[in-house]
Amino acid sequence: MDKFLEEGSRQYLKGNINKAIDCFLKVLELDPNNVKALFYLSIAYMDTSNYEKALNVLDKLLEIDSKHVQAYKNRALVKYSMNKEKEAMEDYKIYTKLANGK
Repeated sequence: MDKFLEEGSRQYLKGNINKAIDCFLKVLELDPNNVKALFYLSIAYMDTSNYEKALNVLDKLLEIDSKHVQAYKNRALVKYSMNKEKEAMEDYKIYTKLANGK
């Protein structure tokens, strides 16, 4: 499982986003609640402008880890990109509270 996560990260850094997505999906086949794989997958989907998939992945991640600071920030960015400004602002407020330790 770790080898797929590492390979996905390598592929992402090389700019091979679709190969990275495949690797992260393999991790999730083995461990559907792997927070790192979910987070990296959401970023890859964001980079390919697949905002609906990114949003679904971030929602799942936040169900598992409701205090994942970066997931709230990224979900705000995704929602903003989907023209959901009010929802984006709600997530951004949660992000700032968590980031400031409140």
